[in-house]
Amino acid sequence: MRFLRDLFVLLIFLIAFDGLAEESHLRSSIKVESISNSLILKVGPVSFATIDPASSVFKVYSAGDGGPGSPRTLFLGDYIERPSGANVVISGGYMASFSPPRPLGFIKVDGKQIGSPHTSWLGTGMFCTNGQHVKIGPFEELKSDKNFPDCIQSGPLLINDGLVRYDSGEKVSAGEEKLVSSVQEQAFICIDSNNKVILGVSEPIRLDEFSQLLSSKLNCQNALRLTGQRTAGLQTRLKLFGYDEFPLYSVIAVLPKEKSKNSSGAGKKEEGH
Repeated sequence: MRFLRDLFVLLIFLIAFDGLAEESHLRSSIKVESISNSLILKVGPVSFATIDPASSVFKVYSAGDGGPGSPRTLFLGDYIERPSGANVVISGGYMASFSPPRPLGFIKVDGKQIGSPHTSWLGTGMFCTNGQHVKIGPFEELKSDKNFPDCIQSGPLLINDGLVRYDSGEKVSAGEEKLVSSVQEQAFICIDSNNKVILGVSEPIRLDEFSQLLSSKLNCQNALRLTGQRTAGLQTRLKLFGYDEFPLYSVIAVLPKEKSKNSSGAGKKEEGH
């Protein structure tokens, strides 16, 4: 009788432990690769890097400087190889055309505007940085903010001040609904509840489910979709996550502080305008 009771208690313990282990796996993630000041982690279908702004510098790069013969687009692998010292780059913003290369939406690099604002639901959000600080929010609120010399318009703005866009019950357009229900790769950037910056890519997933995952598992308070499908890529110096199949007009780059100071002169020459 005592044997049966002990066996029963053991079974209950194993079931409870299995549940805790699964939850712990989702929350703590799996280490995939080390990079300076961060780790590439994985939660479910999402590979991501959590960046501490205190030890990193954020920068928007565009492909060329506008001079004769300068390229207007580059692949992620090309951006990471530039002498800027970046350890991570992620696809930043949509392309209106690949040939000729033309960005879809507002881009600002070193205070100079590149591209015109896009007025549909696809451009509801904006990422901005002054190097140290990062802001993610509605495009209309950030488009005239002079505190940030680097910005990229994109969207949809998936989470704004903790509110998930597709939980609000707000009716979305037919075009956005089509995107939401499409199962595809997603590239994103977000700010979590600890004011850390998270950037990453997902395996194919619906956009509403993806938004929920960013909120519940990564604790994102503000999150922006950057690109999708085969333009969604996160490139480190060691490995590519997602895709690098199309040349891009611009990227968001992360540099360690010490390297950004040492290479600031080289980086200035190479930055697009």
